[in-house]
Amino acid sequence: MDTVTTGDGKIVTYCTDVSEVKPAMEISDFIVLSGEGSGLEEMGFVHADCSVNMLCRIAVPEESEKAEDDKKRDGAKNRFSLWKDWDPEDIFDIAKEHFDNDFRFALDDDKDRKCELIRHYIEKLKSEGAFASLLYRDEELAGFNLWKRDEKGQGRIYLSAVKSGIKNVGIAVFLYEFTLKAMAEEGIKQISEWVSVRNLPSLNLHNKLFGGNYKFNGYSDKWIWRKP
Repeated sequence: MDTVTTGDGKIVTYCTDVSEVKPAMEISDFIVLSGEGSGLEEMGFVHADCSVNMLCRIAVPEESEKAEDDKKRDGAKNRFSLWKDWDPEDIFDIAKEHFDNDFRFALDDDKDRKCELIRHYIEKLKSEGAFASLLYRDEELAGFNLWKRDEKGQGRIYLSAVKSGIKNVGIAVFLYEFTLKAMAEEGIKQISEWVSVRNLPSLNLHNKLFGGNYKFNGYSDKWIWRKP
């Protein structure tokens, strides 16, 4: 259970098991629950999303034809970098423009709260030793993947975004390819990704990069509770 107090004094609690819910309700204004449980709707929870787990062995990918075509016709100079000691503020400057429909951050229409929760999540990943795969275009940070080993030793990207306004759709593809190579170099043999069933671009991206050589390894419902 992870609890965050936002600037307006609201308490947001993240739960991973239904057994944590009742204690969390005593102190929280919002609860985000990942998992199963009976009677959640009767308790006031609203179903927010469902994510599927895509599991795949890591093979260093060959550069996709689409990414190569984009590089040929894109005038910008792209450079990739892998960092263990990265600046959360640099990541936040890009991330704050995204995730309007992400159940982890967008609990209501309050944009300031969404940004505070994004910042907390980024700083938490930093404290847990996450790597940052960074993409620079003409020496300006343009995209990132924040990733680390999960509790099973598998690679997982926890947060990813490309700077708003970039029209080159291949950017996400070769940023992800760079990250898979970095994971392989760290000795990670398998990647485990949780992807929202509502996020078709992400589902298509994973299918493209994994070449169909993945398996679905379960799903997880996402619920949000708001204090009456």
